Amino acid sequence: MLRTSIVEINPDAITIALIRKRMGRKDLCEKCGISESNFSSMMRRGTVRTKTAGKIADALDIDYLQIINLPERTGTEV
Repeated sequence: MLRTSIVEINPDAITIALIRKRMGRKDLCEKCGISESNFSSMMRRGTVRTKTAGKIADALDIDYLQIINLPERTGTEV
């Protein structure tokens, strides 16, 4: 069975990117092919599928890593 990866997004980073691009949420949703209600839920929840995060980053013409929160390393990983 295929597992879908979920990543934690940074809603503030997405909002800032929207402002910098002078783009509205509706425009972003149309470019990504997602509904505005799903986008609002994602922003509130703070998590999305990896593929969706990539679509958002591509639509905003920014690096994927700019909109996700990477897990903190504790130094105990092997």
